[in-house]
Amino acid sequence: MCCTQGEQSTRRQNEWKYVKGINDYGKEQTYMYLAERKGSEDDLMGTPLSEMVGLDLGRWSFVATPYFIALFAPLALCTLSIGSKYIA
Repeated sequence: MCCTQGEQSTRRQNEWKYVKGINDYGKEQTYMYLAERKGSEDDLMGTPLSEMVGLDLGRWSFVATPYFIALFAPLALCTLSIGSKYIA
């Protein structure tokens, strides 16, 4: 069984959807879930920068996503800073 539910998408804008249903006791209840907003396009933060430039990285395209860059940029800068002390 797959882990996806409904139309939920993390790459697009989401909004709350409300559904009426009957619970175990027979009482009508309103349930809510996140679903894709109609007319929404892919998020800029989820689109790889390499795709915008026209470079095809294949399976490694996730490396060029802004989230990945923002997450690992401090690590890369610290590594360069510490490494430059030992090289020079």
